[in-house]
Amino acid sequence: MRLCDFASAGAGGTRYRSWLPTTGSPPPPPIPRTPADGATVGSGKTAFRWTTKTNASLTAYKFALSGSSEFSKPLIELKGLQRPRLELDEAMKRQLKPSARYWWRVTAGGPHGETSSVEPAACFRFDPAQPPTVEEPDFVLGPGSLVVQASLRGEAKPEFGRLKRATAFAAAAGPAGSPNSAVRLSGQGQMLVYELPDEFEEDYSVAVWFHIVAFPEKRLGQVFSAWAGGMDDPLRLTVENGKLFARIEAQQVFSTKGVPIEAGKWQHVAAVKSGSRLSLFLNGQQQDIVTVPAFVNTRARSCALGGNPNYSGNEFLAADFAGFTMSLRALTPEEVMELAKPSAK
Repeated sequence: MRLCDFASAGAGGTRYRSWLPTTGSPPPPPIPRTPADGATVGSGKTAFRWTTKTNASLTAYKFALSGSSEFSKPLIELKGLQRPRLELDEAMKRQLKPSARYWWRVTAGGPHGETSSVEPAACFRFDPAQPPTVEEPDFVLGPGSLVVQASLRGEAKPEFGRLKRATAFAAAAGPAGSPNSAVRLSGQGQMLVYELPDEFEEDYSVAVWFHIVAFPEKRLGQVFSAWAGGMDDPLRLTVENGKLFARIEAQQVFSTKGVPIEAGKWQHVAAVKSGSRLSLFLNGQQQDIVTVPAFVNTRARSCALGGNPNYSGNEFLAADFAGFTMSLRALTPEEVMELAKPSAK
């Protein structure tokens, strides 16, 4: 096996990977999330959040806040934190000076050592005249690592999960023909947007019933999309040229083969990412498998049915939707087959 330094890897246009298995390693570095780097923090409580990969190498976090980026004399130090967040209240903020700049970092500790958050350290300014920041509650997964479960029986609100926004839509008959058991999106600026957790693991799945009213002309349309930015989409189900694709964008595009689909007919689609395999199912039957990155580093915090949640262009799809499910685990073929039974909808 021939190795080279990371900076030179891929310099000649060749593909490369940098994953090496290790044992007895310290935890991976935490990544500061909020407050955003360079933000202004106001009065009241302020939540500090960070993310990291949790496993046996991580047992606790240490938080430090300092008036200098060298952290020679931290103003605040909190140890033994078990969750990737904390709140600074008014009592703690009395040590902060108005308009001054402060830096914060997190150290992840475990049985094999410690790792500090990525450099340079995140910073913020303190302005007590600013109103408190309204913080949303932590995202808690449901049973079976459930992220969203929405029957969509004439309404967008999910039985589990958080609806971020919903444009105008109409009620429609569902897969079993019952009235008001689905929602219809026009393909003209309409979509349903749901919240995603901060972190994706190796495995996750999406399943939904869809009924295409009209194919998009000379463009693609999104059955489902979690696109966050250029080459950053942990999963999308796309209709293009009369075919259905499951895709991941992570520095490059990974796509299954296109599967021909029909307009005017209810069909069930599921995409299952299990480690480095992405599988596309149509009506309970596996159609294709493509190799993808085992870990997808993404900034995606929302997903949508019928469109792209963070793109200003036209990727809308004229279709009816029912029985939407997303989980942070890999559905089994048997579970996909069960979800694809129209009698259950």
